[in-house]
Amino acid sequence: MDIRQLRHMMAIHRTGSFAKAAEQLGLAQSTLSKSIARLEDQLGLRLFERSGAGAVVTPMGAVVIAGAERIVEEAERLRRDVELAAAGDLGEIRIGMGPAFRPRFLPRFTEATVRRWPRLKLMIDVERRERLILDYRAGRYDVILLAHAAELEEPENVISDLMREPIVAVAAPDHPLAALSSISPDAFLAHPHAAASATSMLTAPGAVLGERPTRPDEPLIQCSDDQTVLALAKAGLATAFASRHLARPEIEAGRLVPLPLDWRLTLRLVAVTTRAAQSSPVVQGILGLARETAEILRAQEEGSHADDVAGDATGLEGVSVEPRGGDLGQQERQF
Repeated sequence: MDIRQLRHMMAIHRTGSFAKAAEQLGLAQSTLSKSIARLEDQLGLRLFERSGAGAVVTPMGAVVIAGAERIVEEAERLRRDVELAAAGDLGEIRIGMGPAFRPRFLPRFTEATVRRWPRLKLMIDVERRERLILDYRAGRYDVILLAHAAELEEPENVISDLMREPIVAVAAPDHPLAALSSISPDAFLAHPHAAASATSMLTAPGAVLGERPTRPDEPLIQCSDDQTVLALAKAGLATAFASRHLARPEIEAGRLVPLPLDWRLTLRLVAVTTRAAQSSPVVQGILGLARETAEILRAQEEGSHADDVAGDATGLEGVSVEPRGGDLGQQERQF
């Protein structure tokens, strides 16, 4: 059994056909059939049931495929780690980022990276958190930047703190909730709300709530672009959860107001890579640039809120939380 045979088996399972899999792999169908036949002989079991309609994996074949997927992913990760270590600044680096990094961090970080390594092939994607984690584990990214994920605290990974991102709940000044002096979670959820995350900000791990909501708390509108989320709030079409630095100009201009919701959440933003990849000078440099960029942004943050920077001992579960104040100025002083 070898990696090549495992890839052949996975392609047949994915396409449901020997012919389609052979075309996808760039092989003659007879070559693919012989490869699977040899694998079945080695394992002593039948992997697929063939018919005119295609190929269907057998129950035992499904067990083998599940293990094969893990082996192929690990092999791809190992290959990539070796490439990174050998290529230096003439190679390629693949970086995935969560939506929280898009507005301020991404432009500055990308420019700094290109200036430092002008011959480095750079690929950067902005994806939802769930997709980032899946693709990172599949070996598609060398480094990912995202809100802290406890599921990535594994021996093979290195997690570096970057910055803290306070989240605020906002609405248009004429929104029905804007006139209230206190808002319960259920009252908040009685109106449509938008967020960049598909999961609830209200009940995120570590979020502080005055009381638990009894209504479904997932956002009615989920969009990975924070500016669109804020635009919906300004139009009075929804309330919104957004990062404090993005919401502040809109609040100061009177286009949005912070809501007195009994809730508080501060995301802990981190960089994740494998221990093997970290041996690459380029990956080490990328992590250093990420920390430098985060430090510059922290210094620019009005008031120099120390709790916005990683390195504090609080918030080790991905968030840092405190009781919520009523206006933006009060909220900012508490971070």
